[in-house]
Amino acid sequence: MSSDPSVTTTREYTKGAWAFNTYFSRGGHFYTPGSINPGTASDPKDDGRLADNTIVKKVNGGQPIPPVAADGASSLRFPGWDDGTPNNGLVDENASRVWVPHRDKFNPLGKRFKIYVYVRPRSPKVPGESPNIIQKGRVDQGNGHQWKVSMNAPSMSPVCTFVGATSKTDARIVRTEAFAGSAAQMEPGDRYLLTCELSTRGQASLHVWHWNGTRFVDVVPAGFKGDAHAGIWVAPDDEVSIGKKPRDDTSGDTYAGDIDNIRISRWEPVTGS
Repeated sequence: MSSDPSVTTTREYTKGAWAFNTYFSRGGHFYTPGSINPGTASDPKDDGRLADNTIVKKVNGGQPIPPVAADGASSLRFPGWDDGTPNNGLVDENASRVWVPHRDKFNPLGKRFKIYVYVRPRSPKVPGESPNIIQKGRVDQGNGHQWKVSMNAPSMSPVCTFVGATSKTDARIVRTEAFAGSAAQMEPGDRYLLTCELSTRGQASLHVWHWNGTRFVDVVPAGFKGDAHAGIWVAPDDEVSIGKKPRDDTSGDTYAGDIDNIRISRWEPVTGS
């Protein structure tokens, strides 16, 4: 820690963690997404410990999708549009997703903030659409704030997005977004670690790590960066939606593939610094 009393030392603290790859060790009953740790206002169940019978259900109320083996671990398969029962391009609002109730600790709130997500995507169905892997808030609902990790189709390249107020006291909306582009196009069936970060300068940055059979390798070590907006205040007043855009039934915004683990972290002052 710094010896200068005017300098505040911060470190990374986990605010939420969803360990889908622990499912195999926990039995095998099934719940629908709406029953996954919904909790109550006084006990929101957002500590990241999934119930022993957590699973994502199939679109249109079909059979549960079992977890699948992935590189010695396991994961949840999010069927998305690819569930074998097409419904005019629509996906049930509460199907193919896991959700976690809103808590302020899942928002940047002017601090350094980072999302980690391990994925194995399948090819998007609709060219030009952008499947959402994890998202909190919508720009067209609530207070208009949002953060999300998504991917462009059909290029299969990840995107890291933060939308919020110009500052805590200035409600004008600003956006910072990092695009991976063709340099980090993901291959269907391969495993990736995506990190989406908002710096204290208000700049989005994205890294794409590819599993080479032994370890994850950063595809572009310099990463990808968006515009900086110092003072940006990102505070969506909405749930965390994993697997698709919240309250949406279009297939183009629904992720089809596997997710192993997700972690959300925020940098906080170190006690005594």
